[in-house]
Amino acid sequence: MALADSTHSNAAPFRLGLLNGSDRPTGNAVGLLSWLTPILESSLAPLDLVQLNPYTSVLGPIDAPECPFTVEDPTSYARLETRAWSEVVRSCDAIFILTPQHNYGYPASIKLAIDHLGREWSGKAIVLLGYGGRGDGKGVQQLREVLGGALRAKLVGNLGEIKFPMDLVSGSSRLGSQGKVIGAEGGGVPLWLSGWESKVEVALRELRGQ
Repeated sequence: MALADSTHSNAAPFRLGLLNGSDRPTGNAVGLLSWLTPILESSLAPLDLVQLNPYTSVLGPIDAPECPFTVEDPTSYARLETRAWSEVVRSCDAIFILTPQHNYGYPASIKLAIDHLGREWSGKAIVLLGYGGRGDGKGVQQLREVLGGALRAKLVGNLGEIKFPMDLVSGSSRLGSQGKVIGAEGGGVPLWLSGWESKVEVALRELRGQ
């Protein structure tokens, strides 16, 4: 597997891995990512943005013979998919995880992506941003405990969770291109989302300064 599809610059780009916690085709993740990506590109320019989902989607269950924390050399992983996942995580200067909240927690796909590796997470700079209909940040808080506690990653910023109106969660409206609400009168970027841009920018400035 090749390292990743990415956008390169001539001047030592900052290599950021972007992990999207939801592949639901009828959900809000695609629209939220189209709102987030320009913020990442402007705040971290020059940016080498690496989409991590092609790596995590092929990992499968954790049934390899080795314990990830015993692996020092990524070529020692039994599975080729895990080796590729380890290599791309190691290659990134930082990771940005965008996660929905599912039943007071974060998705199993993110848990699997984390648990397939071990030492790769130690000291890795990671920004967490959650979203959902509750806005209480329970999924993000659990991720902070796992990544910042057990795995000793370096968590940057404290963004919490974007609270979505319930019509975006259980109704007919969805976030579309550039974060504009599809099905809503006006069709622009809603105030509850546009207010998050400055918060994300603050976290990314902190990340850039690491």
